[in-house]
Amino acid sequence: MTIPRIYLTAGHQVINGKGTGASSPYGDEAVLALVLRDDLAAELRKLGHSVITDPPADPLRVVLRWLRSVVSSKDILIDIHFNAAANPEAHGTEVIIPSSYTAREVELGRYLAASIADALGTRLRRGKMIYPGVKTEEETQHKTIGILRGPFQPANALLEVCFLTNFGDMEKYWTGRPKLIRNLTTAIDDFMAGRKTIYSAA
Repeated sequence: MTIPRIYLTAGHQVINGKGTGASSPYGDEAVLALVLRDDLAAELRKLGHSVITDPPADPLRVVLRWLRSVVSSKDILIDIHFNAAANPEAHGTEVIIPSSYTAREVELGRYLAASIADALGTRLRRGKMIYPGVKTEEETQHKTIGILRGPFQPANALLEVCFLTNFGDMEKYWTGRPKLIRNLTTAIDDFMAGRKTIYSAA
């Protein structure tokens, strides 16, 4: 029997210590995502999960080709990002799921978003979905997001942990980071086991 796997990817590349994603005086998105991914992977492995991460220097097209060759319908795929905006007042947490989402992806997005907000005290940004903090890719500025589009079979979710361009959000991130890792570990572990993680924001 195939053991379900957890694929964790860090948004954007890190080349020679510098990321190719957004940056601000409060941090570099790719570096922040990479470190959070590795810490989360370590905690999930302690619980016995099979966790696979992407090489940090591989371009997106290579990562997508690799994922298409390895993922299965029992797996989950979580891509970690930090949001950014020209307006420094923009703040909050959101989880993006495919436009052609499944009920399983809605559930995954719902509990991931709530687990982040519970840990950091961030605002769950509302979209068209019934659950706060969960949006579809068509609601983003990009309209389509490569890592959320097929032909992937697992439950897919893209985390926008908080806004690295907002001082308040990043202050909450650094203060709440240990709890964030605990919450995400519990939420993912429960999801893989078919348990429900209940947070007030969910």
